[in-house]
Amino acid sequence: MPTGASARYFEFDDRQARVRDLNRIALGGPIDAMTGVTYRFEDPGPYANSKLAQDVAAGTVIGVDPMSLVTLAAGIVYDTRDSEIFPRQGSYHQIGLRGTLGVPFDAGARYGAAGAMLATYKPIGGPFTLALRGVADLEFGGVPVYDLYTGGPFQTYEMPGGSAAIRGVPDGRYSGLVKVFGNAEVRALLVRFRVAGQRFGVGGNVLFDAGRLWTDYTFTSPLDGRGVGVKWGAGGGLYLQWGQAAVFRLEVAYSPDAASENPSLPLGVYVEDGVMF
Repeated sequence: MPTGASARYFEFDDRQARVRDLNRIALGGPIDAMTGVTYRFEDPGPYANSKLAQDVAAGTVIGVDPMSLVTLAAGIVYDTRDSEIFPRQGSYHQIGLRGTLGVPFDAGARYGAAGAMLATYKPIGGPFTLALRGVADLEFGGVPVYDLYTGGPFQTYEMPGGSAAIRGVPDGRYSGLVKVFGNAEVRALLVRFRVAGQRFGVGGNVLFDAGRLWTDYTFTSPLDGRGVGVKWGAGGGLYLQWGQAAVFRLEVAYSPDAASENPSLPLGVYVEDGVMF
């Protein structure tokens, strides 16, 4: 951070509203088609003297004015999981294309993307399951600044940082057109019991996430840093399952990159519904 810059030098304010429709169409066996339509209204606000404000003045980013965006997505799902809520075996693969158009048109927000999420689950003894996932997202065209740190085949998630990607790395800490990362977990529901006629399960996981991001397709941008450039996070969490359809999780992950948020305690803490993948 430059000398004299504010604590918000690498931050910006973003307000959004979103409506999404996803449709899964059975094709036969474990293969389904997936289509999606998303409408968003984005109203970002760069802070004065921030890095984004400087980039806007230099004309190196787009998407800093209020804008409506429509995204169309389509692709294939391969699903052999034994459970959609807490899978112990099988695979869940998603591969899709999406296109986004921003209005007003003169804002220049027009881009396409290809995304893949490939997950597999293997029982490894007793109640324990090894869950593995690989993710890649490739964007091209005029991508607004707030979409440079998101990705996904049909619906988008913040990546490579945050609760849906490399846990421990802060949301939005890194952005670029090319994102590749992987997740590994050993997870289990260890105790099951009933309270007032309701069934519950309690368990947890240990996790390790790692990946890489590139600013563009030259793969040589100075913004990508030097060396291997792998970002990673490691930690664990707790699960609470209620009935057959509700799972809640609390996860804590350490990452060297979390020091940018809290140098004295470089951890990401996440409270979410469902398993991560």
